[in-house]
Amino acid sequence: MKTTLYTLQRRGIKRMKHLQKILCAIVLALFFGFFSFATPSFSSFSSIAHAQTLPEISLSISPPHAEILLQPGKSIVQAFNIKNTGSADLEVTPFLADFTVDSTGTPTVHIEKPSSFLFATLQNLDKTLGVPFVLSAGKSDQLVLRIHIPETSQERDYYQTLVLQAKPSSLTMLTQTTNSQSLANVGVHMLISISKTGADLGELTIEKLIKPFILDSFMPLRLQIFAKNTGKTYTKAQGEVTIRSLITNRIVTVFPILRENVLAGGVRELHAAIKDPDDEKSSIADVFIYHPLFLFGPYEIRIDVHAENQQPSPVVFHVWALPFTLFAVGGMGYAILLWKRKRERKFEENL
Repeated sequence: MKTTLYTLQRRGIKRMKHLQKILCAIVLALFFGFFSFATPSFSSFSSIAHAQTLPEISLSISPPHAEILLQPGKSIVQAFNIKNTGSADLEVTPFLADFTVDSTGTPTVHIEKPSSFLFATLQNLDKTLGVPFVLSAGKSDQLVLRIHIPETSQERDYYQTLVLQAKPSSLTMLTQTTNSQSLANVGVHMLISISKTGADLGELTIEKLIKPFILDSFMPLRLQIFAKNTGKTYTKAQGEVTIRSLITNRIVTVFPILRENVLAGGVRELHAAIKDPDDEKSSIADVFIYHPLFLFGPYEIRIDVHAENQQPSPVVFHVWALPFTLFAVGGMGYAILLWKRKRERKFEENL
């Protein structure tokens, strides 16, 4: 009888140690699982300022983008510097093409279609839009674009890319054919806005908001904000995101919104602005994420997104943070404690 009781006690002790190891493994997995997360990356609006990596073709253009505001009946001249840094003479054809952007700000140039903008010409005496010219290897040149808006034009935007389509001139002279592998397109994006008063006519609204309603206290509070421009012209997003703890009634963090262009009729995901470590006077894009060591209770989120000449109309909502991880660990610990007591009672009954 004593031997049987001793054997049962030894088995019970071994099972308890085994369960304790399992519990420790679960707690560690939960702990590292909640604190390990991936931060998404976001692409920003950029121009196609450099050529594709193609043999014998290396062509650059600057500035990489241009923002032009004009009144009907007025004109403007914009100069662009180009340089052939390759080893081959290039036959370059300049032309305009429409471009569009997606919600991340990534542009798509529609070179297969004629441009919708008919109010631009080159002032260079020896150059014309749509007509090729030769740019010798190692040489630089300048394209002077003149834009004249008729007095009868309506207030609207044109999103254009000045495209330079280049190919080796020697290949053209020898074969008189177009080899798609020997073509490169470089260009500069232009935001052309026609406004009678010269004012920013953009109007921003929140098109989509991805947010939590309730989250674990050890998880970060993450937001994704998409703004739509319902105005007539492109505008730069302005405003801020404020997070306030309703328990302490204190603002815990404020995210300034990065001043990114939102095109008329377009939707764009917004980003928080942080200081550029390489240039303190400028800002770079970051995600809207608040991640202290521990969140608890209700939080008020206030999002103020607006254009330059638009009255702010904030969006306010609440998010709850509760320690679900602690609840889970405590629940498992309590369940194991009950099991342990139950086993002890069985041992006592067997005595």
